Amino acid sequence: MKELGVSQSELAERMKVSRPYITKVLHQDVNFSFRTAAKLANALKMDFFPEVRPRENAEVVPSLAGGE
Repeated sequence: MKELGVSQSELAERMKVSRPYITKVLHQDVNFSFRTAAKLANALKMDFFPEVRPRENAEVVPSLAGGE
């Protein structure tokens, strides 16, 4: 935000959310969805590409294997 010269108030306005919500997001006081992350990226004119890939030497958790 600093590099782009965007204030918390301006970011909140661009995202159509409250400034206190932006403060919570920036201070990791709230969990937010991929949709919110995408809105944040869009408000900052950035791309958002979540990536899911296998971990090295990771075991598959049986309760999650084969689920939808």
